[in-house]
Amino acid sequence: MPVSGMVRVRRDGRRLAPGRSAMYLELRETPMTSPTTKATRRSKMFVDPEVQGGLIRMVALHWGLFFLCNSFALLLWMRLFEQPDAAWGETLVDCVRRFLPFFIITTALIPAFVWDTLKLTNRFAGPMTRLRSALAEAGAGRSVPPLRFRDGDYWIGVAEDFNRVMNRARLADVDWAESGDSDAGVPEAGVPEAGVPDRGGESADASDRKPVGASS
Repeated sequence: MPVSGMVRVRRDGRRLAPGRSAMYLELRETPMTSPTTKATRRSKMFVDPEVQGGLIRMVALHWGLFFLCNSFALLLWMRLFEQPDAAWGETLVDCVRRFLPFFIITTALIPAFVWDTLKLTNRFAGPMTRLRSALAEAGAGRSVPPLRFRDGDYWIGVAEDFNRVMNRARLADVDWAESGDSDAGVPEAGVPEAGVPDRGGESADASDRKPVGASS
């Protein structure tokens, strides 16, 4: 409990309001730094197997179906309009020989599309992985540093909101601790402090006393 009449001063010379500690003011005055101040690249691209793996499987599946449908359409076109009397095997060989560059390029593009999908999903799967880790640390009661996403990540505002919530939680903890300290130093109503006589009882006893020699 601060002594009445004394003014607490911070190390920077600024006065503290009554009932507020330096820690409280430092938390209130701490600027919310931008989560993009740390311009680093994520070394691991595959960070969330559930989300990224599902999207990559869907992209690869759709691209494979696209390739098969186009190949079958080319084969059917040659069979119906260019070689209606030829056998299906002969038409297939001619189709492969004729459209071999198309088949090679289409097959080679599948890994490129998968890699681009992996890089794209890393921009939102990575931030969510970092947020989940920070929430787990906070839920376990451990100190969590300000959350910062990397350059190019999606949902930058989520990191700012998380840092704001954590700052409010720290302020609430400081308020609760200070209110507990102040309540511990204030005696309960109707209970006299140790070593202090009860003024009410003393006045009552004084009123009952009569001076010596007074007539009854």
